[in-house]
Amino acid sequence: MTIFTTKRLRVRHFTSLDADNFFALQGNAEVMQYIRPPRTREESDEFLREKILTTSPRDFKGYWAVEETATGLFVGCFVIIPIPDDTEKTQLGYSFLPAHWGKGYASEVTKEGVNYFYNHTPLTEIYGVVEIPNIASHKVLLKAGFKQIASKWEGEKELLVYIIRKLSSLFYCKGNDTIAALAAAYVYLMSVVTIINNHEGCIGRNAAQVFGVHGEFVAGSVILFYFQ
Repeated sequence: MTIFTTKRLRVRHFTSLDADNFFALQGNAEVMQYIRPPRTREESDEFLREKILTTSPRDFKGYWAVEETATGLFVGCFVIIPIPDDTEKTQLGYSFLPAHWGKGYASEVTKEGVNYFYNHTPLTEIYGVVEIPNIASHKVLLKAGFKQIASKWEGEKELLVYIIRKLSSLFYCKGNDTIAALAAAYVYLMSVVTIINNHEGCIGRNAAQVFGVHGEFVAGSVILFYFQ
């Protein structure tokens, strides 16, 4: 089952046939350098079987496989899971096989993961937690719109904590049309409006319905318009 797709990648549920794929990540010391100690094959298989495959397909959280859309080749893992030492908070994360580093996959899947957070979860905020030496992942989170809010210690490791908070109504519009512009101007007078450029186009409901523009509503604190 597909969770979401990007231009080059498909994020899907793991299956029992992914045992080798999962261990290729979990057992690789280079991949796990900033995540956790590598797992043995037995530990990897047990985690896949008991923690991942038992998750309901309707759950908006989980560990998911990432594969290339064009080839079907397994390249990594994307997660939306509770923060281990603060389980009331949720983080997103990823890991990729070294052969696929440097291709921009981390940024691509994280950006779309943020869209998934906005449009398909009830969460009001999502976190990223990164060890300080992991420079590449800091850049990925910042590029995806995360803001650093804190640092913390995990044993002898210092980590930086990043966050994205959901806004009041997420409203994307198809094209820079007059109705959308008037809607943006109206909302600006009523509250705080952030207008940002996005070549992807737009979705929106709620205020969008009032102005005759169709799409989906996402809860939060202000209305955000994305223009082409």
